[in-house]
Amino acid sequence: LQEMYDLLRGGVEQRVKAAAQEAEVTYYDHFKTHLRRLFDANQRLKAKLNKTEATLTASEQRILDLTRDTEELRAERHQIHELHREAQRSERLTVEVLEAQRKKHDEVVDHRDSLDKELHSAKDQLVVLAAEKAEA
Repeated sequence: LQEMYDLLRGGVEQRVKAAAQEAEVTYYDHFKTHLRRLFDANQRLKAKLNKTEATLTASEQRILDLTRDTEELRAERHQIHELHREAQRSERLTVEVLEAQRKKHDEVVDHRDSLDKELHSAKDQLVVLAAEKAEA
């Protein structure tokens, strides 16, 4: 009976050891598979992060470029505004000069007319004096 018990016990122990070994191998394979999936997911996340960082860097550079362009446009707008003000000032000065030239021209014409009148008057007096001299 003892012999049978030992045989049975040995067989059961062997089966328990084999089952335990099989469970250990199965657990190890399951753990390894799970670990591989986690590693793969981590790699995908790293790749996505790198892509996101590259996009962010490109976006930051684009923002810097747009900021620089905006500053350049502001400076150009300021220059245009200054040029516009200068053109208006120049236009006002041109109008003033033209008005002054017109006034001067009118004065010269008036002076010439008065000199013409004096000349005609002097000629008339000369004619009168010449006629008086001829009579005398």
